[in-house]
Amino acid sequence: MAGIGFRLPDKVAGKSLLAGLKGYFYAAFLVAGPWLMSILTIFLISSACQLTSAETSTFRISVVYLYSLSLIFTGLYQMPLTRFISDEIFKKRVSSLIPAFLKMSKIVLLFSIFSGIALIGYIPMSTAFRLTFVAALSIINLIWLSNIFLTCLSDYQSISLIHLLGALAGFSGAWFFQGRFGLEGAFSGFVLGQAIMLLGIIIRIIHEIPFSSHYYDISIISVLRKYILFLWIGFTYNLGIWVDKMMFWMSPFGEKICGILFSFDLFDTAAFFSYVTVVPALSVLFYHVETSFHEAYRNFYGAINFRQSFTTIENCNRDLLTVLKKTLLKMFKVQFPITIFFIVFAPEIFEKIGYPEEMITPFRLACSGSFFQSFFLLTFLLLLYFDFPFDALVSSSVYLFCNIAVNSFVIGYSRSDLAGLSFLIAAVLAFVLSWYLLHKRISDLIYITYMKFPMPEEADIDERMIDADGRIGETIYIRTF
Repeated sequence: MAGIGFRLPDKVAGKSLLAGLKGYFYAAFLVAGPWLMSILTIFLISSACQLTSAETSTFRISVVYLYSLSLIFTGLYQMPLTRFISDEIFKKRVSSLIPAFLKMSKIVLLFSIFSGIALIGYIPMSTAFRLTFVAALSIINLIWLSNIFLTCLSDYQSISLIHLLGALAGFSGAWFFQGRFGLEGAFSGFVLGQAIMLLGIIIRIIHEIPFSSHYYDISIISVLRKYILFLWIGFTYNLGIWVDKMMFWMSPFGEKICGILFSFDLFDTAAFFSYVTVVPALSVLFYHVETSFHEAYRNFYGAINFRQSFTTIENCNRDLLTVLKKTLLKMFKVQFPITIFFIVFAPEIFEKIGYPEEMITPFRLACSGSFFQSFFLLTFLLLLYFDFPFDALVSSSVYLFCNIAVNSFVIGYSRSDLAGLSFLIAAVLAFVLSWYLLHKRISDLIYITYMKFPMPEEADIDERMIDADGRIGETIYIRTF
């Protein structure tokens, strides 16, 4: 997507091992910073804070609900807004981004407040807890929105520091306040850390992105309508991630925690741990997409724009496929041993941290599913990178509906031990399909690229060029330079 990129090559210039490790470190924080820090914070709070078992469950499932609801809502505007930012950067209208950010923030904030108020009516907790829940939903939604605009920044040190400080503040605040206010204190402390993270991101956005005094009348509705296909892409993908968890929450296996808050701890915890295991693959994915693949991408379209020879364009096209295959191979080499390690030694790991033996099989399935999902994410993003949104929508829809279908079978046959199977099968099928579509599109990319644009200075069909039978004659007149 034109203009989008964190400009990692500028920050990790050089061939040294230190430069490469630095690039992977930044990539890990940029692609997984917020949710990774949140998962670790939740784990530390649950382990260190002196809460009862019921209070710990209420705290954990409240945070899970906040993230699931906020991500599904964010999916409705994430892709259209990202495309809008991309187009504005390409048009060199960066100064329009701050007005767009402010307007979108108002919409997200209002939606979060009203939806949060509607939800807390079904959560029989204290007033302080329910108000904190509304504040948390608003803050986390704004964090996801801010992360979209974060793509314009290049201050990696500050971004990484913001995530670390937010996580540290969340844990410290929860540990400090829970001793005085119990569950409400722990929950408020966690939300305080998220608020600090949001404030830091907003400060960097305002500091980095130029702001013009010229008023830009940006209609968010028009943006969503213009990129309606991207709306469905983001929604189906994010819903596909969470739908199997939600189905188990509402199934006979779900445990009612508080009001409308349900959980299925056997799979919830296993899924969260499995996501942490694929951070190395996500880091490799983002690093190579923003460096080697982005370079090959620019070389290909640069060769076309500057009217290079057809042989040169063909070579650049082959380079795209080569870089894509190398990226997949690099991800496999990095992630496969890690995934195998956690699958093989899952019994020893779960025994060490005190989790039940019944969680091992769901964790192994979820770990395998996360492995394939990381590869699906690469091919899915590159379909968007080359502007093939329909193919991306087909892939994300297969991911969603396959997850629903297989999980319905698992729940219908009361096989709670197979929780995570639908996630694995959906990720495998979505990856295979998206890889096939992407490989086919890149193989035909020269033809597709030239067919998308009309011939320059081509004359309209003249009536004198049409035969008596209505067909166009063989002679076509084209104006020359």
